[in-house]
Amino acid sequence: MGAVQQTEIVHSFKICFQARVLGYSHSSSCIDPSGGRRITSWLEFFDDPPLGLRQYRRKSMLRTDLDGHPLALDGRDSHGNKYSLTKAAFLDMEIVLEANMIGQLAEAIRMRSGRLAAGFLTIPSFLADGGRCFDLKLNRMGAQWQSNLKETLILSEHGRLGWLETSTPGIYFERIEAHLPDWTPDIGSPTGYRSRDGIRVDEIEIGPAALKGTVVAPEGPAFATAVFLGGSGRYDSHGLSGDLNLGYGAILDGLAQRGLRSLRYERYKTQEELPNLRTFIDGAKDAWSTMEPRKGGAQARILLGHSLGGLIALMAAQELHDVSGIVLIAAPGRPINAIIEDQIDWMLTNGGYTAEQAEAVRSKRTLLEETIRQGGPPPDELFGLEDRLDYLRDLSRIEPAKLAASIDCPLLIFHCENDVQVSRVDAELLALGGSKDRPRKLVTLEGVNHILQTAPRNERNAIWHYGEHQVDEGTLDAIADYIKRFITKAS
Repeated sequence: MGAVQQTEIVHSFKICFQARVLGYSHSSSCIDPSGGRRITSWLEFFDDPPLGLRQYRRKSMLRTDLDGHPLALDGRDSHGNKYSLTKAAFLDMEIVLEANMIGQLAEAIRMRSGRLAAGFLTIPSFLADGGRCFDLKLNRMGAQWQSNLKETLILSEHGRLGWLETSTPGIYFERIEAHLPDWTPDIGSPTGYRSRDGIRVDEIEIGPAALKGTVVAPEGPAFATAVFLGGSGRYDSHGLSGDLNLGYGAILDGLAQRGLRSLRYERYKTQEELPNLRTFIDGAKDAWSTMEPRKGGAQARILLGHSLGGLIALMAAQELHDVSGIVLIAAPGRPINAIIEDQIDWMLTNGGYTAEQAEAVRSKRTLLEETIRQGGPPPDELFGLEDRLDYLRDLSRIEPAKLAASIDCPLLIFHCENDVQVSRVDAELLALGGSKDRPRKLVTLEGVNHILQTAPRNERNAIWHYGEHQVDEGTLDAIADYIKRFITKAS
C-alpha cells in the first residue's frame, strides 16, 4: 500500500486600502516530515506613497503538533530582523499570530471549524509581535462574524475565511484564488552607512547597557563636543532601520566636517525592549559622561536633540552639569498629544480617507486619549498598545515649553520651514523666556523638511519621501555657524 499523500492547504489574501492593493499575505500548511504540521507564511507590502508605506517583506515558519498547537516559530524580514521562539514562550496558547500574517488566522479557524456551529469561538492566542497573550473571541452577527478586536469576518459554513475588515478604517484582507510565489524576505541591501571624507570615526559602547555608539570628529581641532539624541523609532546609530534612512549619519558626519565633534548612539539594547523615558534619559546621561572634551581642545559641551530627542535633551539637562548649551532641531514645544493630533489631521487630509473613515480614525484617537488620561488597561479597540501605555502617559504629562523655560544655558532652536510633523508654533514656544543671562535664539532653516532635506512642504507624506532626498549642505553650514556664534561664544 502506497504512502498517504498529504494535501497542502493554502490561504492567499490581498491586503487593500479601499480598492487599492497594498500587498499580499499567504500561508501554506502541510504535514511536517518530522511530525506535526508546518505553516509557512509570507507577507509583502508595496511602496504606497499616500499611506507612507515602503516595500517590506517577512517570512516565517510555524511548527505545530497535529492539533495545531504551536511548538516553534522562526522568521525574518527585509529589515534584517530575525526571531526564534520555542514552545516555552507560547504559555500554552492554542495558536500563534503575527501581524498581517492573515493566513495563520485562516488556518487556525479552519482547524476549529467544527466549533463554529455554536455561534462563537474563543481561541487562546499568542501575538508574536510584542509577545502578548490574549483570548481571540469570534461571535456570529447575522451573516458575518465579529471579533473582540473590532474586526469583521466573513466565514463559510466550513470555516473558510474569505474576508476580514480590520479596525483601521478602509483596511481589509480579501481571499484570492492564487498560489502566490514563495518569495524570500530579501528586497535588496539598503545603502548602509558610509562615512564622509575628512573626519575620524570610532565605534564605542556606552554605559552599563553597552549601547552601540559612533563618535565622529574633524581631523583638525573641534569647536565643540556634542551628544546627539535622535527622535522616536528604532534605528542604529546612523539613523538606519532597514531601508528607512533618517539621515543622522549624514547630518552628524557633515557637522564633523565643519568642526563639530559628536557622539550618536542606539537607544535600544534589543529589538524587544520597550520605549521608556527614564531609560532614554539615563542613556543620554551615560553618553554625556562618555563624551568628555578633548584635552587642550575646545571645552564647550552641548546636547543636540532632534525631534523627540529634543525633549529628551531638555529632560536630561535637568540632571546634568557643565552643559554649555542645548541645540534643538524640529523639536516639539507643545505636549505630545497636540503634536499627534496635528499629524493625524494632516494625514487624514492627505491620505485619501473618506469622511466616514476619517471620523473613525478620530474616534479611535479620542478613545486613546481617554484611556491615557483615565489609566487602567486599554479597551479591545486599542489592542496591542497595552505595553506602551505607560510610555504614552509619561509623554503626555510633559510640557516641553516649561522645560525649556527652566534651562539656564543658551538654547538654540532650529525650525525646519517645510516640516509637516512639527510646526513653527512649537519652535516659538521653546524660544520664550529668553534673557541676557538665559539667551534663546530661534532660526528658521529654509526649504527643508523634518530631517533637513530639501523638500516641498506639501508632500503627501514626508516620511515616505525621506529616501528620495539628500541632507541639504547649506543647512549644515547654517547649523554649524549658529552653534559656533551662539553657543560656543556664550559659553
